Amino acid sequence: MDAANAYSFAIPLFKEQLEVLDKIKNPKILVNTFDQLELEALKAIEKLSLIAIGPLIPSAFLDGKDPSDTSFGGDLVHVDHQNYIEWLNSKPKGSIIYLSFGSMVELSRPQREEIAKGLLDCGRPFLWVIREKAKKKESEKKNEEREEEEEKLSCHEELSKLGKIVPWCRQVEVLSSASLGCFVTHCGWNSTLESLVCGVPVVAFPHW
Repeated sequence: MDAANAYSFAIPLFKEQLEVLDKIKNPKILVNTFDQLELEALKAIEKLSLIAIGPLIPSAFLDGKDPSDTSFGGDLVHVDHQNYIEWLNSKPKGSIIYLSFGSMVELSRPQREEIAKGLLDCGRPFLWVIREKAKKKESEKKNEEREEEEEKLSCHEELSKLGKIVPWCRQVEVLSSASLGCFVTHCGWNSTLESLVCGVPVVAFPHW
């Protein structure tokens, strides 16, 4: 990770975790991966006992043993999931472009505009996750409304005719939909693992 980038705040956290591990004798660490994917990497760090327990995916989408297990129950934003799931299921197989950049990545306005133009040029239906900013205090609401208007994509109306923009979604459920054609991703580990498990091709826009 480049210490100069926008996510450098995480470096001290990683260092602190490693320092704690150095103080523990023969530490065992549970890792969200699996031997068939990263056996060489799991064995490479000799002083740590890395135990692969992944992929950590709800059973309904992994092995089908528990059809009711469809979510980890940790949604960051309350969203009407049924709305976009029904929309996905109404589309032809392999037709949808899904775009999501995780819970930490912040795209610049020019980056979002370029992605929007690309979607319009492509002409395919899409589901795009654009997180809402945290709500501000009552005294700052007017500024908040102005900022939201400024943040709105210049081609918002044209996009709304082609696809859906949502503040959050249940990603594994989306990736499991037969209508998915590809996943435009920031290459976070959860997204990488989930796309592998669901067999969805990715368009990589790495941020880590």
